[in-house]
Amino acid sequence: MKETLKHFDLRFLGGTPANFIEAINKQAGMKVNVIIPPEYADEQLPPLEVFDVTLPKLFFARIAASTIETNIATARDFGGPNRPSINQYTRAIQSKGFKTTDALPSEPSIWFFYVDRPSAPPVSDNPEPVSVQVYQLSNLLTAYSIEDITTAIKTTWEMMDSKTKPEMKFHAETKLLVAKGTEEQLRMIETVTEQLGRGMTSGQQPSRGTRTSPLGALPPTQLTPPNP
Repeated sequence: MKETLKHFDLRFLGGTPANFIEAINKQAGMKVNVIIPPEYADEQLPPLEVFDVTLPKLFFARIAASTIETNIATARDFGGPNRPSINQYTRAIQSKGFKTTDALPSEPSIWFFYVDRPSAPPVSDNPEPVSVQVYQLSNLLTAYSIEDITTAIKTTWEMMDSKTKPEMKFHAETKLLVAKGTEEQLRMIETVTEQLGRGMTSGQQPSRGTRTSPLGALPPTQLTPPNP
């Protein structure tokens, strides 16, 4: 004998899943078999008003109304010089409501409340991964002190928009500078040392505001013609 599902009207003002079931039990005059996991007990369901519905149709419509497409951040493009970092997104479906495992739902079916909300992988706020590089400073130290060199590097770092704090240590015996930072921060060390190298003369530090000859270049020699 085919089971006849009860038809009823429902006016729900909004609230938790338990509030929703309570409204059904009271206005439809039935006792719904339902399981609400504790972690979803405070979920909020929007108000609705329906007429001449059955329990399965009501629950299926509730799911359909809550199903939406959303964007979820899955990765981050850290950009580069003069280009801001941006998140990369993918499309995902989220929904919530009451389901049953019965192939043919009926009033005695056991319904359970679920929330399908895809969780996004954590997007790190840290800049791109750090690495370690070693720089030989013996040539620069003939014209500059290690304090001059490291101060110049730190000055450029301070002007960069980065959340990663770089580090550097100087090994006096080998004249090696060991630095740890992002690719852009380490590349800035190369830029600074290159510019310092251009400011050097043969073992002398250039005067402020003057253009110097390349390293190893000699000043021109004035030639005196031989006596006849």
